[in-house]
Amino acid sequence: MHIKRWPKRFLLVSTIIITAVLVCSQFARAETAVDLYNKGLEMHRSGKYEEALEYFDKAIVADPELAQVWNNRGGTLAGLGRYQEAIESYEKAIEFDPKLTIAWLNKGGSLSMLGRYKEAVECYDMALRLEPKLADAWFGKALALQDLGRYEEAIKAYDTALELDPTFISAWGSKGAMLTELGRYDEAIECYDKYLVLDPDNYTTWYNKGQALNLSGRYRKAAECYTKVLEINPNISQAWASKGSALAMSEQYQEAINCLDRAVELNPNDVDAWYNKGAVLDILGRYQEAVEAYDKALEIDPQSVLAWSTKAKTLGKLDRYQEAIDCYDKVLEIGVPLSDEWFNQSMALLKSENNEEALVYVAKALEMDTKNARAWSNKGLLLAKMGKQKEALVCYDNALNIDTGHVPDWSEDDVPLSETPEYAEAEAKAIGAIGGQGQ
Repeated sequence: MHIKRWPKRFLLVSTIIITAVLVCSQFARAETAVDLYNKGLEMHRSGKYEEALEYFDKAIVADPELAQVWNNRGGTLAGLGRYQEAIESYEKAIEFDPKLTIAWLNKGGSLSMLGRYKEAVECYDMALRLEPKLADAWFGKALALQDLGRYEEAIKAYDTALELDPTFISAWGSKGAMLTELGRYDEAIECYDKYLVLDPDNYTTWYNKGQALNLSGRYRKAAECYTKVLEINPNISQAWASKGSALAMSEQYQEAINCLDRAVELNPNDVDAWYNKGAVLDILGRYQEAVEAYDKALEIDPQSVLAWSTKAKTLGKLDRYQEAIDCYDKVLEIGVPLSDEWFNQSMALLKSENNEEALVYVAKALEMDTKNARAWSNKGLLLAKMGKQKEALVCYDNALNIDTGHVPDWSEDDVPLSETPEYAEAEAKAIGAIGGQGQ
């Protein structure tokens, strides 16, 4: 599941508004600097950052000791994505006015953008020493602490920001996203609800609330949130895909397929939507269509172990065992497989009567997981088919010792007949484990 995180905020606009008032008395000593500075503000507000930077540079030439100009120059550089230069400009502002809170605040923002979160926290702490009730500084500190993995401290910082300003909408959203990532879904939903009181038409927040509900197993309510997203903006492919997933989990399979079709219509490269469509079609027994959907997913991401593995299982249901084997081979080729992948390959080989090769794969599965009851029982079946009844009996015993209620993946009809006493005992063990259940 994907949670949309609110972007880090740099307070560039508020910085400029505040400092425009603060610096007027200082600019009285250098009228040319005032004119250049104001032109820089105008350019910045119009989004013309390069032109703004030129005017701020000229203002600094006219009067190099104006802290507010250095600060706003830093804000413009940050707007251009030139964060290291922005930090240097904020440092000049602090050099000329160590008590300029907004410069500490903005420096913390640029440090965070460079991944220097510990230094960012130090800057926010400095801003809070100067202005302990500055909600923006608590919010910036919360974001940095979150990125450091110091989640409980981050929550306290978010809470302080929200105590100081209960309408701080970005803090509600960011806190909710973090709580979702931590698996604290009910608390996250409360945050999203607070956000939606303030901005009921924010589809990102409706989407994130849907994700929290989905992850907590409340699929129908999640689908309602995704529906709300699509009422606001019907062209959000991710919302169609997530709604399809939630509907599938609610066993509303045809509605799920309709949503997933719309998702891939809007974004044909959505590998997850293609995969989920395949999974739903598989549930409905529409195996050939499922294979086609998995193929679409694999065109987009040929390295998707999940798509190769699931496609293989679906091919097995179509009795297309050699193709299934080829898919499992691809899984094993892509990376270090799980025990289950080796086991699934052995099953496909068993079904296609490649018993010796199947035995190699099931042995690999058991190397990775000696407690895999399914692998032990299938190894027993393979050995029995190869006439090694004593060894088969040991394998069946192992399977039943691990899981006394184990039901093998093969039916009673799969057990080969034998006249030997050893195999009769093994056969009895096998059929006893099956409990009379066939596939």
